Amino acid sequence: MQKLLIALFLSLPFMCHAQFGTTGHLEQLVPKDPVYFFKAINIEFLGRQNVNLIDKDVIIPAQSQVGVNFDLIYNRYSTLHPETQLGYRMVNLSNIDSIGAKKHHDLYINIGTRVLPINDAQLRPTLSIAAGLSFRGASMFDQIAFNLSLRGGLVYSLGSESYNMNDSFLFFECAYNPLGSDAIAGIELMPSYIFSVGIVMLFVEDE
Repeated sequence: MQKLLIALFLSLPFMCHAQFGTTGHLEQLVPKDPVYFFKAINIEFLGRQNVNLIDKDVIIPAQSQVGVNFDLIYNRYSTLHPETQLGYRMVNLSNIDSIGAKKHHDLYINIGTRVLPINDAQLRPTLSIAAGLSFRGASMFDQIAFNLSLRGGLVYSLGSESYNMNDSFLFFECAYNPLGSDAIAGIELMPSYIFSVGIVMLFVEDE
């Protein structure tokens, strides 16, 4: 009897190995589906930014504005996508001699939703609404304020076959800021718009 118990004890590791081999080891995680998301970089330029000179009650267009915007667009297989935006915009105020600040900086981070159809069309419409925080002013951190961004335009697929029509795109958009900014250094930036051209690429992350 003692020899039988010893034999059973010694055979336990082999039986456990055989059992886990058929059902899967307890420490092995079930493989998850890969996560697909888009990364975009957009260059922004032209458009129009009006500036209100508070002491004179005069509205003057700024000399120019430029910016850059980085997007993370999630959920590849849907028309409606969660989106995160990180961007920077600089407004050139050098044409306004009556104020000391010659540049207005705007660093922002937004979270929102984008409509981007996933299909086999070469040219598609896209719309985005996002809100977040903006750090802005002559020194970038003069003011922290609520930010709202509305973007819309066209998307051109860089793929030519059905299997890669949704892997990479060119974005042609107009970005509208309906809130403007509060008074900073004697000026107030009115609601503005700026044009944007960007490239969007698909990335895959294995969980």
